[in-house]
Amino acid sequence: MRAVGAVIVFYSSITLGSVVVWLVLPTSWHAIHGGLFAQTASLLLSAMVAYWVIAALGWASWSLLGWPGLARAVKGMGLGVAVGSVMAGAALVLAIGPGSAGIAVSGWSTVSYLGAALPIAGLLLLAALAEELLFRGYPLQRLATRFGKVPATLSLAVVFALAHLVNPDSSALGMVNVGLASFLMSVVFFTSGRLPAAWGLHFGWNAGLALAADAPVSGIRFGLPGLAYSPGGPSWFTGGDFGPEGGAVASAVMLAIMLLLVLNYSRLTEDRTK
Repeated sequence: MRAVGAVIVFYSSITLGSVVVWLVLPTSWHAIHGGLFAQTASLLLSAMVAYWVIAALGWASWSLLGWPGLARAVKGMGLGVAVGSVMAGAALVLAIGPGSAGIAVSGWSTVSYLGAALPIAGLLLLAALAEELLFRGYPLQRLATRFGKVPATLSLAVVFALAHLVNPDSSALGMVNVGLASFLMSVVFFTSGRLPAAWGLHFGWNAGLALAADAPVSGIRFGLPGLAYSPGGPSWFTGGDFGPEGGAVASAVMLAIMLLLVLNYSRLTEDRTK
């Protein structure tokens, strides 16, 4: 049970640290995007401190924590962003095509769009990193070393889904898909470019939904100027107000990518053993 205890201590320290950071942040930050920015900053700073402590004390190397060399990290991050963006695009196409979702463009202004989109992109990038540090990296590796990759991946997928249960307009299928997304990013962590690739995939998916269509991301709306996303229906298919993550469109896309990753990893493993 030492591995479970270590992960509990990891989460407890980050929770305590994030509360402290939240309290010392300027109160004006608490109002940005409904507190999402302050929450992200608090969790990210606390997680980064925890990782530095873990590495400094020799409990795990940076490589074991999921950070490969610079070249591999950049490649993995870029590939992850590309795949995540394509996934988001595919989910939107399915929601708009076979489903009845829609994207309305009105009063478009490139300047106003970029003025809103760039800060949102930065927020999504930091939020994706915070969640990957919390649910991949140290806790995933620690549990996988003790219990195996599949049990560790499944356990953190459940925790990841529960962490999103309080999001607006959450649903049973939405929570299944959030858990499935966690499972997918753990597969990427183990089979591809480690933590940077999982981070890139996470960011690419969220940014693809929010910036390309102003679609809700796990129930959170950002309200980009010039774009208006309507979920249409049926909600079990398009995701409804939770966004595509709440519908079968996301389930299909994530399962397809997961299958491709596993098949590709199996092929590479076979080639290396020949």
